[in-house]
Amino acid sequence: MKSTPKTYKRLGVVIAMDHEIQNLVTRHGLASVRGIRSADIWEVSIGGLAVGFINSGIGKVNAAVATTRLIDKFACDHILVAGVSGALHDDLNIGDVVVATGAFQHDFDLRPLALAKGVLPGHTQVVIDGDSHLCDRIATAVELALQGSQDQFRNAKIVKGIVASGDKIISSESDKSNISAIVPEVQCVDMETGAVAQICQRENISWTALRVMSDAADSNFSIADVLAFAQNEASWLIAEALEILASPNSNRF
Repeated sequence: MKSTPKTYKRLGVVIAMDHEIQNLVTRHGLASVRGIRSADIWEVSIGGLAVGFINSGIGKVNAAVATTRLIDKFACDHILVAGVSGALHDDLNIGDVVVATGAFQHDFDLRPLALAKGVLPGHTQVVIDGDSHLCDRIATAVELALQGSQDQFRNAKIVKGIVASGDKIISSESDKSNISAIVPEVQCVDMETGAVAQICQRENISWTALRVMSDAADSNFSIADVLAFAQNEASWLIAEALEILASPNSNRF
């Protein structure tokens, strides 16, 4: 995992669903300042840190487009992708948080042109590393947020680890096993982080992810429960962690 210590000035935040961004909208009264096709960038100042939010839509292509827009139009020097995720690791429970040290695309398979499933063109390894310094700062902000959290996060834990991404909702043990077979230490699965990582690596932008476990990615998956959790619990935690991260007293970077 690479580390790029520096003074960050502009944070781009990629959030896929309306439900996940709801608390930020309420807190900051987000108004579009840069209308770009169907995805607007909302710009706010939080504790002196310029933050640009984009509601990307679900999936890897949407996430890649949104990340590119943030880099080109908002000129951010680091990116956070945030939202809910399905737990792959047995030790993770609903409400636990994974801050990404790296990410990969579990549904990308270029064999025999690539050495292994998940290896992208021009790459030699499956996992794209995140920025360790940024990961640490986000994890610290989440930890402080959890200390003052609502009851549903009382026993939540924070794990720094690898996130898998693909254009499929994972809701079976067989799918979970197939993803874990690619990278055994993977912690959770979503539909955006791997694509954000790919764009950030290409553009030399620091990145990490904040993923709140909304389900166990198994046969008990309920879209109604996931969306309710995203709009209430996860949305609150994301907004609270960003407030703490941007606080002038947080030594955020």
